[in-house]
Amino acid sequence: MGDGADIRKPFGFSTAFTSMIVTSFNQAGERAYHADLSYDFADFGLEGLKAFVGWGSGSNIIDRDTGAPRPDQRELDLRLSFEPHRGGLEGLRVEVQYVDLHQIDSGPSDDLTQFRSIVNYLVPLR
Repeated sequence: MGDGADIRKPFGFSTAFTSMIVTSFNQAGERAYHADLSYDFADFGLEGLKAFVGWGSGSNIIDRDTGAPRPDQRELDLRLSFEPHRGGLEGLRVEVQYVDLHQIDSGPSDDLTQFRSIVNYLVPLR
């Protein structure tokens, strides 16, 4: 580990607290910062509506194969979800996500901006 290797995931999931929608900020030598803020709108009578914003930054990344420096990264995540727990829409979950990933370098850009939507419905079988 350390500067010579990324964080390993032997059991299939990341142990990092800096994981975001696209980036995990767990690469070799990386200095990472991550902050989240979420809010549940139930106090305003909007039960099941939740908002989330997350920001992460990674710098001093080293390519584990070549030892060369890699570009610094910044990611912004916005998420809005609706999941009622009673009434006619119980079992429905709708989520909309916005991801903005920016790599700070002087070469060709690998920046990414995405909108994602997820709709789930739990079908009662009893």
